[in-house]
Amino acid sequence: MGVMGENFRQQLLEMEEGLRGEKSFSHHAIFGDKKAVLTIVKPMQPKKLQVQVFLCEPGRFQEVKRAELLISYKAKIHAVVKKNSKGFNVAVQAFHGSGKKEISMKFN
Repeated sequence: MGVMGENFRQQLLEMEEGLRGEKSFSHHAIFGDKKAVLTIVKPMQPKKLQVQVFLCEPGRFQEVKRAELLISYKAKIHAVVKKNSKGFNVAVQAFHGSGKKEISMKFN
């Protein structure tokens, strides 16, 4: 993450701490031109999985998209980010037993 610097890393940690305070946890992936952050909030109880995508600017986060998916809290979460010619696609998959649910979002 060297290009983004310590301040950016600290913002990510603070954002994650805030999410953990809501009895959920998150992980993030930095992708593309390193200006977008995908944050996945997996519930600790059976309820909706929240997927949020933020654009990052120095000193602030701006949410650009949000989606929700009803999953089991025991589900395994996998995020796939694919870059295309116009932008990128985000697919978040939840696996539980033999079932699979998916959210897809496109960004140009």
